[in-house]
Amino acid sequence: MNITDINQKVTVRGYNQKNQMIKEVPVKLQAPLEKYDLTADDYTIDLKNGMVHGTRSENITKVTLVVDGVQKRVGQINAGGTYDIWAADTITNTNQKVFVKGYNKDGQEVKSVQVNIKPIPSSITADSFAVGSDNNVVGQVSSNVTKVVLSTNGQTRNGQVSGTGYSVYAKDLITSKDQVVYVIAYDASGAEVARTKVTLTQSVKEVQISADPYTLNDDFIIFSVSGKDKNDVTKVVLMDKTDNKALKTVLDISGGKIWAKDAINSQNMNHDLQLVAYNNNQELATTKVTVSSK
Repeated sequence: MNITDINQKVTVRGYNQKNQMIKEVPVKLQAPLEKYDLTADDYTIDLKNGMVHGTRSENITKVTLVVDGVQKRVGQINAGGTYDIWAADTITNTNQKVFVKGYNKDGQEVKSVQVNIKPIPSSITADSFAVGSDNNVVGQVSSNVTKVVLSTNGQTRNGQVSGTGYSVYAKDLITSKDQVVYVIAYDASGAEVARTKVTLTQSVKEVQISADPYTLNDDFIIFSVSGKDKNDVTKVVLMDKTDNKALKTVLDISGGKIWAKDAINSQNMNHDLQLVAYNNNQELATTKVTVSSK
């Protein structure tokens, strides 16, 4: 006889060697124990968007998140045997003991699983910076980064971190594309967690300079600066490119002339003479100076 129903009457009988029944006892039937399944995915610490995910059997109707022995949150039960629990503000380090607990429809705890916690993979990126035109070094950081510092030529400057982005004013610190510039990321404890080198490019400005022909012993070379970025010109220099030296400099270019009488003579009049427009030390435009004698 098979036992198929807990309402069946089942007994066990004992017999002696003469095949005489000498004892009979009832068997108490119980329903089979219900099986409960509960899993939790590995959790990478995320202080902004962290969610604990996992699977559950359909007979688990409630899940809770327990951190260091304290229940922190009730999770969201989803169709299809899954669940989600918001955890960004509760799981903050790998030393915490975190469990997901499952409950049946009667509110009884039936399953518990520990969550494996992984540290945040720290990172920082930096967009390229155009020297002469860009004002700020900007980029992205991982969610554990709370401070960003720019470092170049022995100088440092703190930036502003907002969400997973940051910005550091650097126009006055980065003046040459040959500088070595780093941005360094720190976590809430003040520990450095990542750094990256900033790629520097030289900005291209729309500036043109022209010069009238110069006659030896005249007082000035007359020039004109044009282009949409002409206001970025901070000086014009008369250069002897043959001897690689500056002969004269004018800082106020509004007059459109540079003194040349004592700079150009019969010895250098046939050299490669040029007017060069600069933004500080950045060369923006050049033009050849044509020299003739009277």
